[in-house]
Amino acid sequence: MKKTLLIVVAVIMASSVSAQEGTFYVGLSGISVPMGSEETECITGIAFDKSGSTSTTMFGIAPELGYFISNNWAVGLGVGFNYVNKDFGGGNSSNAILWGVKPYIRYYALKIEKFSLYLDGGLSYASSKIKDQKAVHIFTIGVIPAVSYNVSERFAINASIGGIGYSDYGNSRNRFALALDSGLEFGLTFSF
Repeated sequence: MKKTLLIVVAVIMASSVSAQEGTFYVGLSGISVPMGSEETECITGIAFDKSGSTSTTMFGIAPELGYFISNNWAVGLGVGFNYVNKDFGGGNSSNAILWGVKPYIRYYALKIEKFSLYLDGGLSYASSKIKDQKAVHIFTIGVIPAVSYNVSERFAINASIGGIGYSDYGNSRNRFALALDSGLEFGLTFSF
Protein backbone atom coordinates (compact mmCIF):
# COMPACT_ATOMS: atom_id res chain seq x y z
CA MET A 1 0.00 0.00 0.00
CA LYS A 2 1.36 3.38 -0.97
CA LYS A 3 1.67 6.21 1.51
CA THR A 4 0.77 3.93 4.38
CA LEU A 5 0.94 5.18 7.91
CA LEU A 6 1.45 2.03 9.91
CA ILE A 7 1.25 2.13 13.67
CA VAL A 8 2.52 -1.21 14.81
CA VAL A 9 1.67 -2.35 18.31
CA ALA A 10 4.07 -5.25 17.88
CA VAL A 11 4.61 -7.36 14.84
CA ILE A 12 6.45 -10.37 13.52
CA MET A 13 9.39 -12.46 14.41
CA ALA A 14 10.60 -13.93 17.65
CA SER A 15 13.73 -14.99 19.43
CA SER A 16 16.39 -14.11 21.87
CA VAL A 17 20.10 -13.96 21.03
CA SER A 18 20.91 -15.54 24.38
CA ALA A 19 18.33 -18.29 23.83
CA GLN A 20 19.64 -21.79 24.24
CA GLU A 21 18.42 -25.24 23.39
CA GLY A 22 15.22 -26.00 25.32
CA THR A 23 14.10 -22.35 25.58
CA PHE A 24 10.52 -21.36 24.74
CA TYR A 25 9.49 -17.93 23.47
CA VAL A 26 6.22 -16.10 22.90
CA GLY A 27 5.60 -13.06 20.77
CA LEU A 28 3.43 -11.39 18.24
CA SER A 29 3.75 -12.89 14.81
CA GLY A 30 2.85 -12.24 11.21
CA ILE A 31 1.44 -14.57 8.61
CA SER A 32 2.07 -13.07 5.21
CA VAL A 33 2.72 -13.69 1.58
CA PRO A 34 5.98 -12.02 0.48
CA MET A 35 4.97 -8.74 -1.21
CA GLY A 36 1.57 -9.22 0.42
CA SER A 37 -1.29 -6.76 0.61
CA GLU A 38 -3.83 -6.20 3.35
CA GLU A 39 -5.86 -9.11 1.97
CA THR A 40 -2.90 -11.54 2.23
CA GLU A 41 -1.28 -10.87 5.56
CA CYS A 42 -2.19 -11.16 9.23
CA ILE A 43 -0.24 -8.72 11.35
CA THR A 44 -0.50 -7.43 14.87
CA GLY A 45 -1.20 -3.73 14.77
CA ILE A 46 -3.33 -0.97 13.39
CA ALA A 47 -2.84 0.50 9.91
CA PHE A 48 -4.33 3.53 8.18
CA ASP A 49 -3.86 4.32 4.49
CA LYS A 50 -5.19 7.12 2.29
CA SER A 51 -4.61 6.86 -1.46
CA GLY A 52 -6.68 9.25 -3.56
CA SER A 53 -10.32 8.91 -2.54
CA THR A 54 -9.76 5.43 -1.05
CA SER A 55 -8.96 5.01 2.63
CA THR A 56 -8.11 1.73 4.35
CA THR A 57 -8.22 0.88 8.05
CA MET A 58 -6.89 -2.42 9.39
CA PHE A 59 -6.75 -4.06 12.83
CA GLY A 60 -5.08 -7.38 13.57
CA ILE A 61 -3.55 -9.70 16.13
CA ALA A 62 -1.17 -12.60 15.46
CA PRO A 63 0.42 -14.37 18.48
CA GLU A 64 3.11 -17.03 18.17
CA LEU A 65 4.84 -19.66 20.29
CA GLY A 66 8.27 -21.12 19.54
CA TYR A 67 10.88 -23.49 20.92
CA PHE A 68 14.67 -23.67 20.42
CA ILE A 69 15.57 -27.22 19.40
CA SER A 70 19.27 -26.17 19.38
CA ASN A 71 21.19 -22.92 19.87
CA ASN A 72 20.78 -22.00 16.16
CA TRP A 73 17.44 -23.64 15.26
CA ALA A 74 13.91 -22.90 16.47
CA VAL A 75 10.46 -24.17 15.49
CA GLY A 76 7.23 -22.33 16.06
CA LEU A 77 3.60 -21.75 15.21
CA GLY A 78 1.88 -18.44 14.55
CA VAL A 79 -1.86 -17.78 14.19
CA GLY A 80 -3.55 -14.56 13.16
CA PHE A 81 -6.75 -12.60 12.57
CA ASN A 82 -7.21 -9.30 10.69
CA TYR A 83 -10.15 -7.03 9.88
CA VAL A 84 -9.80 -4.61 6.94
CA ASN A 85 -12.23 -1.84 5.97
CA LYS A 86 -11.85 0.02 2.66
CA ASP A 87 -13.81 3.20 2.03
CA PHE A 88 -13.87 4.11 -1.66
CA GLY A 89 -15.75 7.37 -1.09
CA GLY A 90 -19.30 8.22 -2.12
CA GLY A 91 -20.78 5.71 0.32
CA ASN A 92 -18.98 2.70 -1.23
CA SER A 93 -17.06 0.50 1.17
CA SER A 94 -15.78 -3.05 1.50
CA ASN A 95 -14.82 -5.19 4.50
CA ALA A 96 -12.44 -8.15 4.56
CA ILE A 97 -11.70 -10.70 7.26
CA LEU A 98 -8.46 -12.68 7.12
CA TRP A 99 -7.27 -15.47 9.37
CA GLY A 100 -4.25 -17.70 9.04
CA VAL A 101 -1.84 -20.21 10.54
CA LYS A 102 1.90 -20.56 9.97
CA PRO A 103 4.19 -23.34 11.22
CA TYR A 104 7.83 -22.35 10.70
CA ILE A 105 11.46 -23.21 11.27
CA ARG A 106 14.02 -20.52 12.01
CA TYR A 107 17.80 -20.64 11.45
CA TYR A 108 20.13 -18.20 13.21
CA ALA A 109 22.94 -17.68 10.71
CA LEU A 110 24.90 -15.05 12.65
CA LYS A 111 25.02 -14.03 16.30
CA ILE A 112 27.14 -11.06 17.42
CA GLU A 113 26.71 -9.99 21.05
CA LYS A 114 23.11 -8.69 21.27
CA PHE A 115 22.38 -8.94 17.51
CA SER A 116 21.26 -11.95 15.46
CA LEU A 117 20.55 -12.40 11.77
CA TYR A 118 18.15 -15.22 10.95
CA LEU A 119 16.01 -16.77 8.23
CA ASP A 120 12.39 -17.59 8.94
CA GLY A 121 11.15 -20.34 6.62
CA GLY A 122 7.74 -21.89 6.65
CA LEU A 123 4.41 -22.78 5.19
CA SER A 124 1.32 -20.72 5.75
CA TYR A 125 -2.37 -20.92 5.10
CA ALA A 126 -4.55 -17.83 5.08
CA SER A 127 -8.21 -17.34 4.22
CA SER A 128 -9.50 -13.94 3.13
CA LYS A 129 -13.24 -13.21 2.93
CA ILE A 130 -14.38 -9.93 1.40
CA LYS A 131 -18.02 -8.97 1.90
CA ASP A 132 -20.29 -10.29 -0.87
CA GLN A 133 -17.40 -12.18 -2.52
CA LYS A 134 -16.17 -15.75 -2.48
CA ALA A 135 -13.45 -16.54 0.10
CA VAL A 136 -9.86 -16.72 -1.16
CA HIS A 137 -7.63 -19.46 0.27
CA ILE A 138 -3.90 -18.77 0.11
CA PHE A 139 -1.13 -21.34 0.58
CA THR A 140 2.44 -20.02 0.76
CA ILE A 141 5.93 -21.41 1.18
CA GLY A 142 8.72 -18.90 1.71
CA VAL A 143 11.78 -17.55 3.50
CA ILE A 144 12.01 -14.15 5.22
CA PRO A 145 15.29 -12.55 6.37
CA ALA A 146 15.21 -10.87 9.78
CA VAL A 147 17.33 -9.29 12.53
CA SER A 148 16.91 -9.48 16.30
CA TYR A 149 18.32 -7.23 19.04
CA ASN A 150 18.23 -8.31 22.71
CA VAL A 151 17.14 -5.42 24.90
CA SER A 152 17.58 -7.66 27.97
CA GLU A 153 18.15 -11.34 28.67
CA ARG A 154 14.49 -12.15 28.00
CA PHE A 155 13.14 -9.37 25.73
CA ALA A 156 14.07 -8.87 22.07
CA ILE A 157 13.13 -6.39 19.35
CA ASN A 158 12.89 -7.96 15.90
CA ALA A 159 12.60 -6.65 12.36
CA SER A 160 12.06 -8.24 8.96
CA ILE A 161 11.72 -6.99 5.42
CA GLY A 162 10.88 -8.67 2.17
CA GLY A 163 11.33 -12.34 1.45
CA ILE A 164 11.17 -14.97 -1.24
CA GLY A 165 8.25 -17.28 -1.71
CA TYR A 166 5.59 -18.95 -3.78
CA SER A 167 1.87 -18.43 -3.21
CA ASP A 168 -1.12 -20.37 -4.50
CA TYR A 169 -4.35 -18.38 -4.26
CA GLY A 170 -6.51 -21.38 -5.16
CA ASN A 171 -8.26 -19.48 -7.99
CA SER A 172 -5.75 -20.00 -10.83
CA ARG A 173 -3.69 -17.07 -9.57
CA ASN A 174 -0.26 -18.13 -8.37
CA ARG A 175 2.73 -15.94 -7.66
CA PHE A 176 6.45 -16.32 -7.14
CA ALA A 177 7.94 -13.28 -5.42
CA LEU A 178 11.34 -11.96 -4.44
CA ALA A 179 10.92 -8.71 -2.57
CA LEU A 180 13.24 -6.61 -0.47
CA ASP A 181 11.03 -3.54 -0.60
CA SER A 182 7.86 -4.86 1.03
CA GLY A 183 6.84 -3.61 4.46
CA LEU A 184 9.37 -3.31 7.24
CA GLU A 185 7.83 -5.03 10.25
CA PHE A 186 8.87 -4.82 13.92
CA GLY A 187 8.07 -7.03 16.88
CA LEU A 188 8.72 -7.84 20.51
CA THR A 189 9.26 -11.25 22.07
CA PHE A 190 9.74 -12.78 25.47
CA SER A 191 11.87 -15.89 26.11
CA PHE A 192 11.33 -18.15 29.12
